[in-house]
Amino acid sequence: MEMSEEIYANVEVAADNRADSSDSEQLYEDVNVNENNLQTKRARSFKQSESSGGENKRSRCYKLTAVCLLVLCVLLLTANIVLWIKFNTLDAGNRQLHTRYNTLNKERDQLQTRNNTLTKERDQLQTSYNTLTKERDQLQTRWIYFSSSIYYISNVAKSWPESRQDCTERGAGLVVINNKEEQEFISKSLCSRKAWIGLNDRDTEGVWKWVDDTPLTTRYWGRGEPNGKLYEDCVITVLQIWITEERRMEMSHGILTQSDEDIYMNEDKEKTLWNRNDKEPVKLGGKITKSRCYRVTAVCVVLLCVVLLTTVMVLWAKYNTLNTEINQLQTRYNNLTKERDQLQKENDVLQKISTNMVSLLNEGWRYFNSHVYYISTQKKNWDNSRRDCKRRGADLVIINSKEEQVFIATHLKSNRAWIGLSDTDTEGVWKWVDGSPLTTAYWDEGEPNNDKDHEDCGEIMGHPEEKNWNDRRCSDNELWVCEKSDF
Repeated sequence: MEMSEEIYANVEVAADNRADSSDSEQLYEDVNVNENNLQTKRARSFKQSESSGGENKRSRCYKLTAVCLLVLCVLLLTANIVLWIKFNTLDAGNRQLHTRYNTLNKERDQLQTRNNTLTKERDQLQTSYNTLTKERDQLQTRWIYFSSSIYYISNVAKSWPESRQDCTERGAGLVVINNKEEQEFISKSLCSRKAWIGLNDRDTEGVWKWVDDTPLTTRYWGRGEPNGKLYEDCVITVLQIWITEERRMEMSHGILTQSDEDIYMNEDKEKTLWNRNDKEPVKLGGKITKSRCYRVTAVCVVLLCVVLLTTVMVLWAKYNTLNTEINQLQTRYNNLTKERDQLQKENDVLQKISTNMVSLLNEGWRYFNSHVYYISTQKKNWDNSRRDCKRRGADLVIINSKEEQVFIATHLKSNRAWIGLSDTDTEGVWKWVDGSPLTTAYWDEGEPNNDKDHEDCGEIMGHPEEKNWNDRRCSDNELWVCEKSDF
């Protein structure tokens, strides 16, 4: 009994020992499993941590790159906007300048046309003047000026009616003698020759009338005249007396008178991975997705930067080209403005010439090289001659060129005339009336000689020699030449 109890006890102990051994094995296995799981988890955690750390670094790098590129894009976009605004402003200015240039060009062409027209008119007027001057010179021996009228003494003998017709064709009429001075002037001009006058009694015998139908009041009949002979209805003058003659009679010497963008980014949802042992979710895909998103963003921003940079370069090139074109156009515009202004001045001068030329020519002025000249018909001293020029809005002539010298000498013919040259302030220092010193001189041989220390004024002698100036006493009386450019 005791033995069986002991055996039973041993069996229980053995069973307990086996149980303990089994438990120990199970525990060992559990420990090993847990240890393996722990190592696996640690390994996974390490790998995840290592992977997560790398991804974090990349993510930060992509973030920084994206931010920098975004800033660069903003700057480039701003530069584009500024350049675009400037380009549009410059382009608008360029169009306005083109419009003004074209308008100015048209105005210049119009002025040129007017200038050419006025130049032709001036040349025609000058030609007409030259023709009239020649005719005047040819007729100067037969036309005579006296007391605001001019008289023509014919050298062809005609009857009274034919003489009157000739006078009418010349724009005049047979002379009407109104006073004693006119009577004496005509008689002296005839020099003992006979000539018809505008007096007749053809309508009513004994009722003498002038050709202008005014009655005869003051008479200068010769002794026994009028004698009432048959057919003696017209009058001649000879030796300061009047004689009646037949109107059919051939007589010489008829007389006449004349008066931002918004860039929208979409984030993908994070992917969830499950652990087979602990069944807890591990989030890995979120950071990877963000990293990819940053990559895509960076690439897009880089492309945008390239596009914006290209746009900036293109706009900058166009801006520089347009700016160069504007500068060139501005230069052409300025040159055209100067040309227009010069043409305007010339046009104004020609307009004045066209307006005033006729009256000036009638007053005895002569046109040459944008100036007009007046040669007097009276004689005065140098000071009074200058006063007369000033009264006419001019001054004594200043000779600046050889052409001007020849022009004046030619029109003076064989006469002498004062010019605006003197050394009254300092002996031997010759100056023009405008205060400018004498540079180019045309003194005659041996001149100026200051004869008797009183020859302080300059004159020009009308002979064909180029050098024909002489110094003379300012108190002497001579013709004078006036000059003015503002007319």
